[in-house]
Order: sequence, then C-alpha cells, then structure tokens
Amino acid sequence: MTLASILYRQWTLYTCGTTVFRSLVRKFSDVHYTEKQAIALVGTTKEGTTFPQIIRSLRKEGVSVGKLKPVSKRNIDKALSNDRWVVVADHDTWLNVHVFIVTGEFMGMYWVLDPLIGFPILYTKSYVTKTARGEGFSVFKR
Repeated sequence: MTLASILYRQWTLYTCGTTVFRSLVRKFSDVHYTEKQAIALVGTTKEGTTFPQIIRSLRKEGVSVGKLKPVSKRNIDKALSNDRWVVVADHDTWLNVHVFIVTGEFMGMYWVLDPLIGFPILYTKSYVTKTARGEGFSVFKR
C-alpha cells in the first residue's frame, strides 16, 4: 500500500482530524469510512476534532496509540524507527489548529500525509517540531 493510496483528502474546513482518523484506520485496519461516517464515529463538530476524540476512536478501531511527549525530533525519529507513525498538531497554519501524520524520514526531512494538501509531501524536521508545540501521539498496529 503506497502513502498516496492511504491518504484521504480533507474536503471540509473542520475535518482534518476526521480525515487523519480515516487515513490511519485505512492503513492499520484496512477499513474504509466515508467522511460522513467518520464524522459521526469521531464526534467531529463544526469546531473540529480534538486529540482525545481521535485517540478514543482509533483505539475502538484496534489501532494502538502511544504517548509522544514532548514532540521532538528525537522522539519522532524513535517512533518512526519502531514502525510507528506520528500525528502532530500544526499551530502555524491559517486554520485554528491543523493535524497531519508523519510517516517516515527522507534526506533529513519528514514524509507527511497532510489531509489539506491531499498527497504525501516532505516537511523539514524543524518545521514539524516547531509547529507541533509539544502536541502529538504515535500510532501503530497491535
């Protein structure tokens, strides 16, 4: 399964968290939810989705979630080396808060699945850790 085949595109302004949930469930459980189904499952409102909502919903789908505090290059690299993906909050966006998934490393940068962009993209490690401001968690298959 390629990164591009896992990522769902965010079509509604407030559904980045829901879209991240959908992509992670697709990756780790091979279950496909529509945006409408995922909004209901996660409990997304027009104000968005919180990390606790995403985490609770992922666990219900059999996806394991680990703590990642603080979000740092060292902790992200360690999680990636243990076959985990990392979900981080993006505070440096025009949205209130945005969420994306770090899936790997390439030439000193991170591969990111950003639901707003809709395809895998490379972000610098410093951007990811700076924008996260300490908020994130790791995910993996039990």
